[in-house]
Amino acid sequence: MIMVQVNLNRFRKLIRWSLTMDRRWFVKNTLSWLVVFTLVFLFFTIFGALVIIFLILVFFSLLSDALGFFVSLYREVSFRLY
Repeated sequence: MIMVQVNLNRFRKLIRWSLTMDRRWFVKNTLSWLVVFTLVFLFFTIFGALVIIFLILVFFSLLSDALGFFVSLYREVSFRLY
């Protein structure tokens, strides 16, 4: 009977050690993935912001060219009529 108690006690210690090690591994693994996901999402956020800034610049460039075209068209028509 004493032999069984010693084995159960060793088994409890093994279970306790296994659970604490699993928790540490889980926390370490989760934190490492958290850092990776943070860096990946930071990269995509910066990339998306740069794409939006590029599209805004293209839009305003197109708007400026269209405005210049209509101003030159108005000048040409006004010179021809007067």
